[in-house]
Amino acid sequence: MKLILSISLLIFVLSIKGQDKNAIKYVDNYINAAFWKVQENYQPLIKWPIDKEVIKYKIVGKREYLKEKSWNKFIIELSQLIEIRIMETNQNDYDILIFFGDLMEYGKLANTLIPVNADIKFNNWSSRKWNKDYSLTSASFCIVPSKINNMQEGIFRLKSGLLKSLGLLGEIENEYSIFYKFPNSYNGSLTREDKRIIKMHYNEFILPGATRDNLSTELLGLSNINDLSKEKL
Repeated sequence: MKLILSISLLIFVLSIKGQDKNAIKYVDNYINAAFWKVQENYQPLIKWPIDKEVIKYKIVGKREYLKEKSWNKFIIELSQLIEIRIMETNQNDYDILIFFGDLMEYGKLANTLIPVNADIKFNNWSSRKWNKDYSLTSASFCIVPSKINNMQEGIFRLKSGLLKSLGLLGEIENEYSIFYKFPNSYNGSLTREDKRIIKMHYNEFILPGATRDNLSTELLGLSNINDLSKEKL
């Protein structure tokens, strides 16, 4: 058994040596952006099923922060990256609920439990549901406009809320990224690195339910990971 483990480790180390620094950083950032950490434990990866043809979203309340043209451009960009059409619906056949308004009202509509003190502490909230295979079945998020500090924060909350609804729940240490933990003047638009991360999440190779450690090893072993880390999007 020890011999098998040693051989496996050697193969993995040799494969890592074949990757450049950009690829290693890319994989590390993707892993950090994809996995949700709850009480020091990373949860399994979640995403919409690959064979899903359309993801429908419904907006309740007045959409703010992005004009219609900019919002539609963002939706089209995401659709192209994940290769699943994202479209708006006015009916109740939505997959994603985007709510602008009171946090408690959102909780009632989305059938999501909101802690009593959350209405005081937070200006946004998000929630997701998935099946036993960790494929998403529904998602929602709320923005409380009266508690948003400025336009930059509003844009960040809106875009990052939608990305969380696609299953990208983590954070990376890059203040220019939409996956940075705080809004600022630099991270209201998707960087090329952000686009690579989003596209990777919906690569057929990435399966719902994957664990952080195993996926990191598998990604670094991909023969085309160097090319993916430099893809011009």
